[in-house]
Amino acid sequence: MLWSIFEKASPIERLIVRKVCTRLQTCVDTMYNKIDEICFGPHFGPIEVKYEKDVVRYQGDTDCSVYRLFRQPLQRPAVVKNVDHIELAIRDLSIPFRNPKLRDNFPIECFLNCRGLTLVHWSFINAVTIIRFIGIIQTSSVLESFLVKKYDSDQLIKAIRGGGRPLWNGVETRPESCIFKIPIANSDKFWKLDLNGKMVHLKRQ
Repeated sequence: MLWSIFEKASPIERLIVRKVCTRLQTCVDTMYNKIDEICFGPHFGPIEVKYEKDVVRYQGDTDCSVYRLFRQPLQRPAVVKNVDHIELAIRDLSIPFRNPKLRDNFPIECFLNCRGLTLVHWSFINAVTIIRFIGIIQTSSVLESFLVKKYDSDQLIKAIRGGGRPLWNGVETRPESCIFKIPIANSDKFWKLDLNGKMVHLKRQ
């Protein structure tokens, strides 16, 4: 009976209801809460999570304010005392991802069912890690777009070019363009990897 009721609720409403009691928490945690996109940046700026048609913004270092964007009329944010926005966002994300340790290391594997993922202010991620992220992202059948701040730019481009044999069987669209087409197995689509600008952008096309 509870399942049929919560099935009609939005993912955000489920997150609110699960805090009422243990029984409701168990019921909500067994349901699929669809996440379309996450804009996640450590320690700097807000974190935004898009659940279907709703966007939740977490903001604040000492006390976290939680905004539900695009809701009319606009309402005052809920304020959670003595918790920063990263901790609270990850606490909520750990429910659908079933992973309470998201803060220890960035587990990009947990985000493969999102439609889009943007890592902002992660300028410390080196070329090796970015290449690992790109390789993992390509295994997703759902994710459409991935952006991450570019670091070690020259080393990253050199590694991906692979001395004339680009990684992942990619093809540079033209010499020195820094744009690669990467084939997707058993599909007529491909990944476009754009290394121009300040962000690395991987997009399904």
